[in-house]
Amino acid sequence: SLQGLKRYKEAIECFDQAIYLRSDDTNSYYNKRICFENLQRHQEAIECFDQTISLKPGHTNAHYNKGICFEKLQRYQEAIECYDQAIFLKPDFPNAYFGKGNSLRQVRRDYKAIECYDQTISLKADHVDAYVNKAICLEMLGKFDEALKCYDRAILLKPDHVNALYNKGDLLFKLKRFKEAIEAFQMVLKLAPMDSEGYS
Repeated sequence: SLQGLKRYKEAIECFDQAIYLRSDDTNSYYNKRICFENLQRHQEAIECFDQTISLKPGHTNAHYNKGICFEKLQRYQEAIECYDQAIFLKPDFPNAYFGKGNSLRQVRRDYKAIECYDQTISLKADHVDAYVNKAICLEMLGKFDEALKCYDRAILLKPDHVNALYNKGDLLFKLKRFKEAIEAFQMVLKLAPMDSEGYS
């Protein structure tokens, strides 16, 4: 909304004033990026992360969130480098492995992506989206039985996960297992009756 946009811009002005008064205030740079992210101004958010990191190189979340911004800009190699730095600083950071896996998947490095999703799951066994995205990679590699197992695991953890159900149904349909595919699609329609297309 226009009101929301105005508030973010006002907040940016406040952070700029705080930075003017104290240029070494890491929190002001780091929090200013939230406004830019909500305004979809990802490059400016990245500049805030750069300022944060220049003041505090070990700021794990700055590296991680910078990776997310690069990912949104489809600059996947730079995103991977940011996630790697976050992992270096915090080796037990499941979301950093997940983010890295997503960027690797976008550049079709599916085996490496699967390794990242496995690492995510080893650190956070109920990370549903790691199972879903791992399944997508396995499908791309023609490993359909393994992909189905991952979709099933995701659905077991979150029975109303529409993307997992849709993707499972789509794969079953491709494998000519029509009865099972229909059951999955019926669940999708039950959960999301107004939007039965476009899941991935």
